[in-house]
Amino acid sequence: MTPRQPPPPDPEDPKIAELEAKLKRAYRKIRKLRREVAELKGEAIAPRTTGKNRRSHRRNSELSWLGTFLFLIVLMAGGFWVAFRFVKPYILSSQPTVKTPVISPKPTVSPPPQPAAASELTYNVKTPPQLTYSKELQAIADGLVNLAISQKLPTDKLSIYLIDINRQSFAEYRSQIPRFPASVTKLFWMVAVYAQVEANLLPADTIDYDDTCKTDLCQLVKHSDNEAASHILDRLTRTTSTPQNENFEDWLERRYFINRFFRSAGYHNIDVSQKNFPIADLKMEEPERWDLKMRGNPEQPIRNQISAEQAGRLMYEIATQRAVSETASDRMLDLLGRDLNPQVWRRDENNPIAGFFGEGLVDSGVIFASKVGWTSESRQEVAYVRSPDGEIAYILVVFGDSPAYSNNWTIFPRISRFVFDRVKVR
Repeated sequence: MTPRQPPPPDPEDPKIAELEAKLKRAYRKIRKLRREVAELKGEAIAPRTTGKNRRSHRRNSELSWLGTFLFLIVLMAGGFWVAFRFVKPYILSSQPTVKTPVISPKPTVSPPPQPAAASELTYNVKTPPQLTYSKELQAIADGLVNLAISQKLPTDKLSIYLIDINRQSFAEYRSQIPRFPASVTKLFWMVAVYAQVEANLLPADTIDYDDTCKTDLCQLVKHSDNEAASHILDRLTRTTSTPQNENFEDWLERRYFINRFFRSAGYHNIDVSQKNFPIADLKMEEPERWDLKMRGNPEQPIRNQISAEQAGRLMYEIATQRAVSETASDRMLDLLGRDLNPQVWRRDENNPIAGFFGEGLVDSGVIFASKVGWTSESRQEVAYVRSPDGEIAYILVVFGDSPAYSNNWTIFPRISRFVFDRVKVR
C-alpha cells in the first residue's frame, strides 16, 4: 500500500489567519519603534545633553530593546506554531497505529501446509509434466486475451492455460494465479476416489456406474451434483457436515487430507477441501457448523483455490494415462466425455455444453472431455480436445473469475472455436 502523504495546512484555517493578523500588527509596532529609535539617535548626535536628557535617552533605548525583544518572542512563537502545523501529520503518521486485533486464519486464503504422514495415501504423479514453452501457442493465448478485451471483459480476472499434447508444449496467461474453481474441484475429487479404490481404502463399487448414472461418482462428474459431491468428499476424508461428539481439530485434520493428497505431488497451495453448496439432502443453502468454521474469518474466508495450470496438469495426466493408473485414467476420461450432438445435450436444461467450450465445437467431430464450473460470480472450464485421427490433441483451461464472465454466455464458445481453428492448421 502506498503511504498517504500528509495534507498541506489549510490556508483558510482561522488559527492561521489570526496568527498572520498578529504578525502584521507586530510588524507595524516594530516599524513605529524603529522610527522612535531613529529619532532618539538623531537627538544623540546633538550637542552634549544634560543629565535629564541622558536619563530620558536611556529610558527610550531600554524601551526600544524591550520592544525588539517582544517582537522576536512573538515572531518565534508564530514560526514554531506554523512549523508544527506542517510537521504534525508526519509526526502522527510515524507513530505505530494501535488496532483492535482481528482473529483470522493463517494464511487467509488457504489452510496451513500439512505434510502427509508416511502411511498416508498421496497422488502418484509426483512432478509436473516437462513441457516446452511455445511462441506459436502463445500467439493463440494472446489472441484469447484480445478477444476478452474486445468483449470488455476484465483480463486481470482471466487465466488461460493451453497444452499441445502431441508437441509437448504449452502457453499461458496468468495461469499460476490461484482462483476460485467452483465445480472444477470435482475433477480432483474424482481422481482421489480412483486412487483410494485402487489402494483398497474404498469399496470397488464406489467407482461403478452405468447408463442410468445413479451412483454418486457418476452424478459427481456427469451432472456436477452437489449432493453426490458431498457424499464423495465425506468418504474421501472420513468426515461429515453433521459431526457428532467429535473434536474440531481432528475433524479438520481429516478433511485436509484431500489437500495433502495433491500438495505432496507438487500441486502447491491447492485447496479443494471445501464443499460446494447448496446441498439438498442436508438442507444447507450455504456452509454451516464446521463447514463454516473451517472458513475462518468471514471477512476474508478460506475458499477452494486452484490455478489454471494445476487444472490443466491434472487433465493432461488423465489424458496421457498417468493419473492413478492407465485403467483408472481411461475410466475417468470416459466419465468426463461429452456428447456434442445438440439433440443430445439440449435435452438437459443444466447441460455443461451451452455457454461453454463444447458449444463452439458442435460441428468439429472431435472427441471432447471436460469439467465445467459456474457460479453467479465466475465461469471455469478445463477440457481435453482430440481429433479422431489423433493429429489434434490439446488441453484448454480458462478461468474467468468475475461476474462479467459468469453473465457472458458466448465468450467460452468463441474462445473454444478460436483455439481449435488455429491449432488444426499448425
